[in-house]
Amino acid sequence: MVTTRSRRGFTLVELLVVIAIIGILIGLLLPAINAAREAGRRASCTNKVKQLGLGLQNYASTFQSLPAGAPLNTNKSVGGKGAYSWLVKILPFMEYDNLYKTLDRQGDPEAAAAGTPMGLADQTSIKEFVCPSNANQLFLAPTASPPTGALTNYKGVAATTVNSLNLVTGSGAAPYGTSSLHPDGVMIPSTNGVRFADIPDGTSHTIATLETIDDTYSRWLVGKDCLMVGFPKGATGLPSGPKPTAPYTYFSPTGYNGDLGDSSPVSTSAMKDFMMYDFSPQGTNNGANEVPTWSKATAYGPSSAHPAVCMGGMVDGSVQSVSKRLDPAAFFFLITKNGSDPFYIGQ
Repeated sequence: MVTTRSRRGFTLVELLVVIAIIGILIGLLLPAINAAREAGRRASCTNKVKQLGLGLQNYASTFQSLPAGAPLNTNKSVGGKGAYSWLVKILPFMEYDNLYKTLDRQGDPEAAAAGTPMGLADQTSIKEFVCPSNANQLFLAPTASPPTGALTNYKGVAATTVNSLNLVTGSGAAPYGTSSLHPDGVMIPSTNGVRFADIPDGTSHTIATLETIDDTYSRWLVGKDCLMVGFPKGATGLPSGPKPTAPYTYFSPTGYNGDLGDSSPVSTSAMKDFMMYDFSPQGTNNGANEVPTWSKATAYGPSSAHPAVCMGGMVDGSVQSVSKRLDPAAFFFLITKNGSDPFYIGQ
């Protein structure tokens, strides 16, 4: 007798179960893969911020001061002829000396004509100036042929707010117009730049550069486009200037009671809503009350495409991951150069 053995195949139910298991495994693996990729991009971003910091350090070693965030004209305005950014100033210290030498630094960088050395630089996207996590456009006019207005994702911190920054044009309201502490950032518009001696808070305690995903006012050639304020003009709880009365001997934001964290009244103010907010300047947040008087370029605070953090470069060249949920008062102290930061909070 000959017996036959039947072959048993997959049933439809079994096939669906296998497919479902594979789908679950893929779903579990994808976040890990994306997280690993972002970790790599964040490491690359950290390295770029580090290179900017080294460029600033080398510039300071050569000229005994940091580069001016943007040069001031004789009428205390920012912009026009020769108004190149601090990024242009550190090109020779980042192995871009040939590019630096080709630039006509006496012209107006906002009017870079096609075919000129300045126009060619305007069409050059420099990899050290672009965060690998940022998915926004790399040019102000990406559809032009060739694309023009090469952008940067890294800006210099010029002040805590536009109110402080406006002092350079004489339009800062009291107490800004009467205080020697303003503008209170490091990369301020000036004629000679800030010296290390002008940073009593310490170079390791003061942020010089921060990230931005602004794809509108971020041309790396233009001085005012490469400046940043910590908090937009529209935020409440703006700094009131030095507080000489006890117990405060340091520069602090309005309403600050000496505490950090949830116990600080500043942590629940509108300052927190604006700090590190990942918005697009082309969106609905571009309100009239957020636009400074001398440039829309500094209307917004720091932002990044990294989850939870924004990479910041300290004056001493080190790099810090600044939490997007950082207490606004602590952030305020980090971006001021001469605010007499409290070493022992509450004492």
